Amino acid sequence: MPVLGRTTPCAECPWLRRSMAGYLGADEPVHFYRESVTYEGLMPCHNEIDYDDPDWTETQLPDVSLCAGNLIYFRNNLKRPRRLELQAPFEAVRPSRHVFSWPEEFMAHHAQQGEARELARQASLPEQESSA
Repeated sequence: MPVLGRTTPCAECPWLRRSMAGYLGADEPVHFYRESVTYEGLMPCHNEIDYDDPDWTETQLPDVSLCAGNLIYFRNNLKRPRRLELQAPFEAVRPSRHVFSWPEEFMAHHAQQGEARELARQASLPEQESSA
């Protein structure tokens, strides 16, 4: 399992307010937010992962650092993770004005202009399964 290797975000962290707008690698904002916040996935520091490796979750994830920016976002958002593995790392970071605090801010920065509020609402809810 990843561990907390740093307590401050890396310079290119997508959770930073000054990060490159719209850049989430190959991911899109709603999926990125759902996986890392709504579903509390173990988010690694993107600088430590080679995403070209299709098996990165098995080969690399166990040995990398957790994303400090993601954990600080939890702090700023007043959201304590339910996952036990995230409790100690969550306690080790401090709130920061340099990291987003709310889904609307994150979406406004990383999504197409004008759709931030609706995307933030979608991302904050679990994905709905379609009934056929």
